[in-house]
Formats: sequence, C-alpha cells, structure tokens
Amino acid sequence: MQNIFKKLQSNPYITSKSKTGDLQSHRAVNWNNGYRVLFKIDEEKKQVIIVAIDSHDNAYKKAKKRNN
Repeated sequence: MQNIFKKLQSNPYITSKSKTGDLQSHRAVNWNNGYRVLFKIDEEKKQVIIVAIDSHDNAYKKAKKRNN
C-alpha cells in the first residue's frame, strides 16, 4: 500500500485511469490482485482524496455511494 501512496503523491495522473459516468470525477489504480483504490484529485489544494479501497466491485459501489 505504501508504494501506491508514493506513486499517487509523485504523479496521480500517470499511475491511474480516469473513470466515466457517475464517477467521472474519480480516478482508479489497481492494487494487490483485484483490489482498487478510487480517488479524486483536488487541484486547488494539491490533494489526492482517497474515496474507496476494496475489491473491484465493492470499491466502485462504495465510491458511488459516497459520490451522492
């Protein structure tokens, strides 16, 4: 997990994929055999905001709930 955070800290755009639809303001990175880290980037504050860390399907469900 530390490795993922270091990559996100250095450049969250290179290490992740942008999402579409309900989660178009989110990005995601794969972690540890089927897990996802979903996050948002606050450009003004220069922050990466972790929204969900879970198995693939559960991470997206959690992110959608938190997005509403």
